[in-house]
Amino acid sequence: MSSKLRGHEPKRNQHGCVLLPLPETPVVDTTGAGDAFVAGLITALAKNAGPQRAARLAAAAAGATVGHPGGRPALTPKAVQDQLTMLAESTHR
Repeated sequence: MSSKLRGHEPKRNQHGCVLLPLPETPVVDTTGAGDAFVAGLITALAKNAGPQRAARLAAAAAGATVGHPGGRPALTPKAVQDQLTMLAESTHR
């Protein structure tokens, strides 16, 4: 987990639900973003990540997908980590 995410208390709404801010990711094509989101979520949960970590990985996978045309994203570890870094930065705003 990124050191920027450790120890940071997430914002919650009036019902206690965690609010996950999204980074400003340029969107070229949304094809495959939902599939990437679900894949990131399932992968994180299968690796026993908590729900907040799983949500961040899912959002990062979707974010890494929408930046180029076509439904075949390059979900490399670097692309996902870049998105996680942007999520961490938007959390601190």
